Amino acid sequence: MRLLDMGMDLILFPEGVWNKTPNMLILPLWPGAYRLAKETDCKIVPVIHYLADPHNNYEGNVIHTVVADPISMEGMSEKDGLELLRDTMATWYFYLMEKYGQTTREELLEGFESTDEAWESYMEMHTGCVKYYDREIELCADYRLKQIVRPEDVWQSVASIQNIHIGNITHVRYAKELTFQERKRDFQRRF
Repeated sequence: MRLLDMGMDLILFPEGVWNKTPNMLILPLWPGAYRLAKETDCKIVPVIHYLADPHNNYEGNVIHTVVADPISMEGMSEKDGLELLRDTMATWYFYLMEKYGQTTREELLEGFESTDEAWESYMEMHTGCVKYYDREIELCADYRLKQIVRPEDVWQSVASIQNIHIGNITHVRYAKELTFQERKRDFQRRF
């Protein structure tokens, strides 16, 4: 707040970490940007980057950037403000993908058995190309609302039962398999 009061600008990364999920354009946003904007009456200027073709060689690729119109959080609840910011970022990101994306689905899946296998390979390459990648921070720095329960959280208590007998063994085994599969599909926390 002191920097903003002095007339300076700040860059915040509201997703917290790299988005590593194959099916979400923008991760849930940390509320800090909203709260800071509300307390200081500043506007938020969304900046969205898109690497032209991340599935090919990084060297020489073009990064397209949109600096969107400033957004005022005046009169908005935290939920509404963050939804507007996330929707704005996702809309621009989708537009950039449509306009500048170069890889087709067939090219993405070439040589792979499934989309999960292709995404796994992409994430290995993506996280392996940086000089320093803090896996510990990346494992737990994405924003997760407390009221959102993940499937593996629900089944974990059943999977952890120590007193296994003929009456519960099928359920425990099923719960262990479900939690394993859910963790395997959680790309955001695996890389």
